[in-house]
Amino acid sequence: MEAFRWISASSLFFTGMAICVKQLVALGMPEGEVVFFRLFLNFLVVAAWMAWRGHSFRFEGSRGLLFFRGVCGFLAVSALFLSVSKLPLPVASLLYWSSPLFVVLFSQVIFKEASPRALLPFLGLALVGLTLLLNVRKEQLLGSYPLSSVLIGLGGSMAGALAYLAVRRATARVSPHGIVLAFTGVGSVLSLPWLFSVYQTPRPEQWAWLLGLGASAVLGQYLMTRGYGVAPASVVSSLNLLNAAFSALSGWIFFGESLAWAQWLGMGLMVTGIVAVALQASPRPAHRTWEARVVS
Repeated sequence: MEAFRWISASSLFFTGMAICVKQLVALGMPEGEVVFFRLFLNFLVVAAWMAWRGHSFRFEGSRGLLFFRGVCGFLAVSALFLSVSKLPLPVASLLYWSSPLFVVLFSQVIFKEASPRALLPFLGLALVGLTLLLNVRKEQLLGSYPLSSVLIGLGGSMAGALAYLAVRRATARVSPHGIVLAFTGVGSVLSLPWLFSVYQTPRPEQWAWLLGLGASAVLGQYLMTRGYGVAPASVVSSLNLLNAAFSALSGWIFFGESLAWAQWLGMGLMVTGIVAVALQASPRPAHRTWEARVVS
């Protein structure tokens, strides 16, 4: 249940980040600029904190893995913004939150990481609940959407799954702050061409929301990384479905987006599946993590 606590907390902060993003786009800030500031503000905060605490900025033996995580994370964030701008929100969200399926697939096929067999039916239950929660109707799924936008959404989900698996493997050798620093640093550099093509000087009210975006993203990313240090990636990525439930609730509370009875039913199914997944989580692996090395 330790992973459940970490991911529940991270989901709350990521929901706050989503609220900030929605406000920034409504205020006219381009998606590419929001992506850059989401990453770069994270980088500045984490770098300053690591310097203040005296943490090392050297990542011997893990640079390739951290760079891979940064590239995949940047692609996932960018694909999310692009798919949301081109597809109906329920469809784009469902594509993005299908990443646990790819985590289970990639963890077994690519990384040879065993997943608890009992996890699969509960993961399926959570995804059924997610479909109801996002209010995806039959006529929407059978509608005509640009193939490129659908592929971008699925590609972002796959990239997110690979990023989650990279985080899981990196926690054996690198602190959570180091992992977040590498991700945001690589992502900031990769997002520069997109930023330069759409840049608009932020207005004072946009800066206020940008600061909220940076703070919530830093805390959410850190807590999620801690979660990947205590349970298999397939389990933790399933718990990340909490983000969708919290997003639906925030839309209802802050933006007056009411929920139908089927969506409340879906939330109940999601909670049931997620809690069951958390109970199926394997104990902490025997390998020595960065925490064990610090203690010793």
